[in-house]
Amino acid sequence: MKAMALFQGGWWQRFGWLSFGVLFLFSTQVQAGMFGWFKRYDVHLCPEVQGVLTHQGEPLAGITVYRELDYDKSYTESVVTDAQGRFYFSERNIRSRLPGNMLDQSTVRQVLSIEYQQKNYVLWYSSTPSLKPHSSFRRALAGLQCEVTDPEQRYVLENEEYPQHPLGVVGICKLDAPVAEY
Repeated sequence: MKAMALFQGGWWQRFGWLSFGVLFLFSTQVQAGMFGWFKRYDVHLCPEVQGVLTHQGEPLAGITVYRELDYDKSYTESVVTDAQGRFYFSERNIRSRLPGNMLDQSTVRQVLSIEYQQKNYVLWYSSTPSLKPHSSFRRALAGLQCEVTDPEQRYVLENEEYPQHPLGVVGICKLDAPVAEY
């Protein structure tokens, strides 16, 4: 008898409406998330890169410079320095579904590197959660001066878009930015 009264109204009826409300709310969020997977978003991987590679001030010609960009997968390309040690990479943007995933915490990683005299050198390494271009990165990468005899430094760049989150860069290229203490 008490069991029958349990299903005839009272708290069960209120609980049923509450369950329906929670289920409805959850299903609309899942549906929105589901359609977010089909949408593609613009992701900025790297601005245009222009630099000069030297050894004791003399241009290094014929050296392969590698650029590896990571977000949803790895994008690797290379160029060879010209007679003046110059190298160039064009700006790189992609379209990705990953930003539509509410649980995604991916970052954009940028690496410029070379191998010279059987030694690897990191010219530039940075990682950022931003999918939009950083003005500081754009300026720094537009005129890299990379001397292979210089030690690797850790720089702190001002983040004009989000001033409370400075940008870190590691590499042998000289940047017009403060050197971070280790």
